[in-house]
Amino acid sequence: PKLQCRLPGNLLRLGITPPAGLMKNIAEYAIDHADEFSLRDFGLLASAFEGVKQLNAELFEVIRSRFVKLADTAAAADVARIVRANAAFKVGDKRMLEAASARARAIIDSFNPGDLIAVAEAYAKLGHADAELTEAIRARAERFDPKHRAAIAAALGDENEKKKFGPPGGGGDDEGGAN
Repeated sequence: PKLQCRLPGNLLRLGITPPAGLMKNIAEYAIDHADEFSLRDFGLLASAFEGVKQLNAELFEVIRSRFVKLADTAAAADVARIVRANAAFKVGDKRMLEAASARARAIIDSFNPGDLIAVAEAYAKLGHADAELTEAIRARAERFDPKHRAAIAAALGDENEKKKFGPPGGGGDDEGGAN
């Protein structure tokens, strides 16, 4: 499973688009051997399918089901990858999003800015409001620099917060945020 999950992502990083036949074979293998895959494996695989813009609905259903079953073992990057990839194809379902939200809140301090942004954007894209998760993301964002706080605020749709820190890519006022 490790090679199956990493190969497409490695090819993408090299600027090579994995052939559709390879992606199909990997999906079939992952579906047939889902119990052999960790959430990290599935997160990498979901990201690869997102990267090549190929939805395999059956594979993503397997990923969501496994995520719900194993959510309390997920690392922050696993949550971010799986939620982001599902949002990219607009296929996330309520049970997966609720499991991801609960896990994200439980391990919120382990999220880096990029993963927080990915989760916030994914929930917004899927139209799944979660006040507790939003508050946890806001609280975690307070510990980052102004640039990242602005990007997270933008992902959450917090116009007032975004103005305090400036545009996501550009500096902002270091005195404007919570200390």
